[in-house]
Amino acid sequence: MEGKTTQLDAKDRKILHELQKGCRRPLGEIARAVGVSKQALHYRVGRLQSRGVIASFITLVDFSRLGYVNHEAWLQLAQAPKEKKEAFISSLAGNKDVRLVVHCGGKFDLLIGILAENTAQFMAIFQSILRAHIGIVKNYKFSISPEFISYPKTHLAGGNERKKEFSIKGEPMRVFVDETERKLLSLLACNARMPTLMLAKKAGVSPATVRAKVKRLEKEGIIRGYSAFIPHKAAGFENYEILATLRGMDEKKEAELEEYCRSHPYSTYLLKCIGRWDIDIGFDAKDSAHFQEILGDFRNRFGGIIDDYDYSPIIEWRKFTYCPF
Repeated sequence: MEGKTTQLDAKDRKILHELQKGCRRPLGEIARAVGVSKQALHYRVGRLQSRGVIASFITLVDFSRLGYVNHEAWLQLAQAPKEKKEAFISSLAGNKDVRLVVHCGGKFDLLIGILAENTAQFMAIFQSILRAHIGIVKNYKFSISPEFISYPKTHLAGGNERKKEFSIKGEPMRVFVDETERKLLSLLACNARMPTLMLAKKAGVSPATVRAKVKRLEKEGIIRGYSAFIPHKAAGFENYEILATLRGMDEKKEAELEEYCRSHPYSTYLLKCIGRWDIDIGFDAKDSAHFQEILGDFRNRFGGIIDDYDYSPIIEWRKFTYCPF
């Protein structure tokens, strides 16, 4: 899913910034914001895709509005031939119940995300994965994240603007979606820039129906936006997750933590968790030394409430989507 590191010029970075703000906008609108022609924008976007800087165009689906909660499992793999491990990872990436597959470093080898309506459903899915691959997983830890906040990578463009976050919070509630809407969500999850005519053809409905259905999904808050998924490595960064357990967390400290993550130029997401850890924060970093600076600053700012912490370098994103279908 990730390409080699690519040198990005100022126009490339501005394009990535604008695509994160809304990739389904007309190319002419994005071109004007970047300051290039539509033809130049089309060429540059294609080049960024071919080099893996843009891995995909994603739809920001608020899965809590569909009744789902994000469950994650950190996996330690047993000793096995490289081919067997790769087959396992490929199987996870192709599993419709798995929304996230990440190759990690440190104590764990893989992080997988599963959207489930409840813990029993999650365990049934997870156990089915283990039964299909007996002996490949040595150990695992679970985490449930009822609150999820994702931040755009404003550092790519060198901007200091306040980040416009995508957050999933509160009690899951099921908004009814029909089969056509489920199909459209699934299609847009794979390619948020898919044209209306193509969506109509694949969903087997008219373009007018597509426009009406997508508008309803947006109005209901199920579709919250459209963005570009930009793997860290291809954009010239490393990525790490800080995992921490907390003590004495009150509303004031919680607000400080959220503001810290929102305003930090290199933060990418914040998960509030139930399980082994209380929080999971993602950061891009220029290199390992830069990450140690980030980690040191985080510990200095919140040392009074950090009970324990760990961190994991993220090696490669193998699958990423917000859609449960």
